[in-house]
Amino acid sequence: VEQHRPSASRNVLRELADVAEQQSGTKRSAHEMDSSDDEEEDVDKHGKKQRKSLPSSVSSRAQKQMQETIAKRNDLRDSIVNMEVQLNALQEKYEAGKNQLPVIERLVEDTSQELADELLQDNTTWNQMYRHLLDFHSQHGHLRIPWKKEDKEKDPIIGKLGPWLVQQRKDYRKDPINPERLEPYKIVALERLNIEWEPNKVHWLSRYEDLKKFKEENGHCRVPYSSTRNSKKSENNEVAEDEERGGDQGTKIKYDSLGVWVKRQRNQYKNFKNGNETKCGEMTEERIKLLDDLGFEWSLRSASGKPAWLKHFEDIKQFKDIHGHTRVDEKVDKALYEWVKNMRFHVRKYNEDCEDNAISKEQFAMLKELDLDCTLRESKFEARFSELKEFRRAHGHCIVPTIYAANQKLSNWVQTQKRQYKLLKAGKKSQMR
Repeated sequence: VEQHRPSASRNVLRELADVAEQQSGTKRSAHEMDSSDDEEEDVDKHGKKQRKSLPSSVSSRAQKQMQETIAKRNDLRDSIVNMEVQLNALQEKYEAGKNQLPVIERLVEDTSQELADELLQDNTTWNQMYRHLLDFHSQHGHLRIPWKKEDKEKDPIIGKLGPWLVQQRKDYRKDPINPERLEPYKIVALERLNIEWEPNKVHWLSRYEDLKKFKEENGHCRVPYSSTRNSKKSENNEVAEDEERGGDQGTKIKYDSLGVWVKRQRNQYKNFKNGNETKCGEMTEERIKLLDDLGFEWSLRSASGKPAWLKHFEDIKQFKDIHGHTRVDEKVDKALYEWVKNMRFHVRKYNEDCEDNAISKEQFAMLKELDLDCTLRESKFEARFSELKEFRRAHGHCIVPTIYAANQKLSNWVQTQKRQYKLLKAGKKSQMR
C-alpha cells in the first residue's frame, strides 16, 4: 500500500514512526530518518531495490573532477599533435641543412682560397715572411726551421723565420673572439703548407715511439744519458731550443740521444706530482699512464737513496737467500720481476769486447756470481716436463685438458709444445730443438 501512496502522506507515516520509537525508547535521529527515506525512494514501482544514489554534493564534485581530467587529456593530445608538427618541420630542416652542408663547405673552401690568394698579394710584413716560409717549404718539404747558430749566421732569414712561426702558433691558439687571433686567410695560407699547430704533441708521441723501440731492443727504458751531451749546459740549451720553437726539431729531427728527452720526463713528472705547474711542462696523467705501461722508471734512485740498480740487486739477493732461487712471481712483486727479467736479457747479451753494454763489467760480475738462472727457459721446461710425468703416472696418459684447474700452467705449457712441434715439422722457426 505504501508503494502506491502519494508522497504527501509521508508526513503522516513519519509522525506514526516517531510515536512508535518513543514508546520503545529507541527514537531515531533525523539523519537516520532521512536515510530511511532515501532507502524508501530507492525502491522502484515493482518492489525491486535500486542502487543507492550519492549525495548531490559528492556527485557534483566527482563530475567536476572528471570534467577537469578530460580537459587535461584533451589539452595534452593537442600539445602532442602540435609538437609532432614542429618535430616534422625541424626534421625537414635538418635533412635539408645536412644535404646543403657539403655544398656550403666546398663554397667556403673555394672562397677562402680565392680570398687568401688575393690578400697575400698585399705587400705587408706578414705576407713577406710568409713568402720566405713558402720558399723554405718548397726547398725542404717541411716547416722544421733550423735553430743552430751557424744556420742562422749563414742565412739571416732562417734566424727570423723560427721565432715568427712560433708566434703564428701562439696567435692561432688564442680565443676566437680575441682580435689578436690569427686572421682566417693567414690560417688558410699556413695550412696549405701542412703546418702542425700543436707540434709538442706530435713531438712527444714521436719520442715515445722511439722509447718503445729502445725498450724492444734493450729490455728497459733506462736510456743512457752520459753517452750523449753529458754536460748540463748542453742539455739545457737543447731543451730550451725545443721549447722555444714549439717542438720543431729543425734539420736535426731527433736529439743526439733519447736520454735527454727521458731525463726531462722524469723532471717534469717530479714537478707534476709536487704541484709545480710552472715547471711540469706538458706532463699529464695520460702521458704518465703511457710511460707506466712501458715500465718507465720515474726515479733511478730508491727511497733509501741508493741507486735503483743496487737496490734491486739487494732485493733479489735477499729473495734468493729465502727461497733458494731467483724466479720471482710477477703477481707478488712486479717491479722486481721485470728487473730480473731485464738483467737476464743483459747477461745473455753481454760482450766483454763491446763498449755499448747496458750493464757495466762490475754489474755483470755481480749478476753472474748471484746466478740469475739465465737459462730460465730450459729450467722451466724441465719443471713442466716433471709435472707432465707426474700427470701421466696419475692418469695413464699425457692428454692434459685445455682447462685444468689443478695445474693450468701445465695445460698451457702442453699446448705450447704442440704448437712448437707443428712449426718444427713445417720447417718454420720453433723453440724445439
